[in-house]
Amino acid sequence: MEDKIRDIVAATLDVPIAGVDAESSPQTLPMWDSTNHIRIVLAVEDAFGIEFNEEQIVEMTTVRRLVAGVRGFAKP
Repeated sequence: MEDKIRDIVAATLDVPIAGVDAESSPQTLPMWDSTNHIRIVLAVEDAFGIEFNEEQIVEMTTVRRLVAGVRGFAKP
């Protein structure tokens, strides 16, 4: 799952996958601006068939937090 999210972030931001890790964020990837943040979230939602609420979207500021958000939808 983390690899797929890293792929989404890399593709959305048009950066090499090697430059995206669990701690990647708007602070480490300057092209991760507010517009691209929404694009990343929408792509993750589409890829996993889920929908985040506004509060979750605001808090998903790293790849690690995106992964945790997707895991939160996992069925037990």
